[in-house]
Amino acid sequence: MNNRMYNKIGLFFLAILVSCMSENMDLSKLKFDEKIENYLEFIEVKETREIDLADDYRFYKMDDEGAIERNESNLIRDYHISPDSKQASYNNIPFDELLIRTVNGIIIGYKFETYDADHTENLRKVLKEQYGEGKLVFGPDNANESQVFLWKKNGIIIQFGTIKYSEKKENGERTYWLGSNLILIKEENLKKGQWPIYKKFLKEFE
Repeated sequence: MNNRMYNKIGLFFLAILVSCMSENMDLSKLKFDEKIENYLEFIEVKETREIDLADDYRFYKMDDEGAIERNESNLIRDYHISPDSKQASYNNIPFDELLIRTVNGIIIGYKFETYDADHTENLRKVLKEQYGEGKLVFGPDNANESQVFLWKKNGIIIQFGTIKYSEKKENGERTYWLGSNLILIKEENLKKGQWPIYKKFLKEFE
């Protein structure tokens, strides 16, 4: 077999490898300002919803501070991703609920949720490795209780919150475990009022 044939085989397998790598949405490495359409071929969307900011601000009883008018020409949309989409994860940690928000087709943030205790603990460890110690803004200094942490890095605001769940067994005893949610959103888009419920994060970094 000559060198030209070896080169062709090498390029063939390289193309397969690149294709497999590209069909993966690792949220821990997601570059904001990417187009959602880059991922729609291999993640399963169970629902999309067009966002009316006026309804959002009214529902949360918030002053829009001009955000509704500023965003009149913007199409804001939420994509609810099915947990059956195995290609989407946070550093290989699967989700139970995933919502991605876009403005004019560009990703500006997401909310990732897991109800699993092991996945929650893994997520806590990964975030600490990525961002260091977060700012505790809710809950006691006790990792076994519900807590909320915030970080800000490179124009991105990150919130990690744990939620304590309980279940009553047949023998009457209760078991407790922690689930969690992770929210990442561009600070710039929060300031533009494009995800009203999370504007409160900005005050923590004034």
